[in-house]
Amino acid sequence: MSIHQQRPFNVQHVVPDRANSGEGKPIERTAVANYLYVNRLDGIDRFGAMTRWSARTDLIAAGRVAPQRAEHPLLAGVGLWQAIDDVGQRIRPGESIMAHAVGSLPVNEDPEYWRQLVVGFAEDHFASQGMVLDFAIHYAAACADRPEILPHVHLLVTTRVFDPTSDRFGKRQQTWLRTPDACKAMADRWFAATGIYPPTGATPFGRQLTRLAELGRQNETGSAAIMHRVASLRAI
Repeated sequence: MSIHQQRPFNVQHVVPDRANSGEGKPIERTAVANYLYVNRLDGIDRFGAMTRWSARTDLIAAGRVAPQRAEHPLLAGVGLWQAIDDVGQRIRPGESIMAHAVGSLPVNEDPEYWRQLVVGFAEDHFASQGMVLDFAIHYAAACADRPEILPHVHLLVTTRVFDPTSDRFGKRQQTWLRTPDACKAMADRWFAATGIYPPTGATPFGRQLTRLAELGRQNETGSAAIMHRVASLRAI
């Protein structure tokens, strides 16, 4: 069974204190690295040059869904994620600065359907709650030297206050996509929106739970609450 079916919605977090050169894995580097990866762009982050993602040809559509206050010129494009990287190294570097979710898309639909589904979902469940979301839809038909890449979307989501004019810039937003409960609730909404559900008995939140549990152990002020939520989700 492919990951498209086994784990139709998965969330991981970027944490400055845990970042390294990443061996090519953007989730282990920076917010900028994740933006370049999903948008198939070449570039550098604070660790240096990235893999040449522009060589990949599976990018179908990309964009941003955000509240109006995200229209600050400094936040255009990769600027948002550069600002988040910078402030994350100074404020609570042991906690998430962004969430990177991957959601499976219906295989029998076309790119415009996928785009509208993603934008509508982002408006209803992210921007309406104050979050900025960058999305990138990937798909490629099978060819002689490569199997089909099943349709899926990458969602890059802010977990910190992103407005550089705010006195709370860089501080965490606990009600955003930070906790296991929030991730599970968002996954359930995604399953309902796409009609793609994990098989009975699957554990689609494994990596997410591990990451959030580790964050909880390192966060002196919030570890007990986070670990309680992890235990509750594991019991479901």
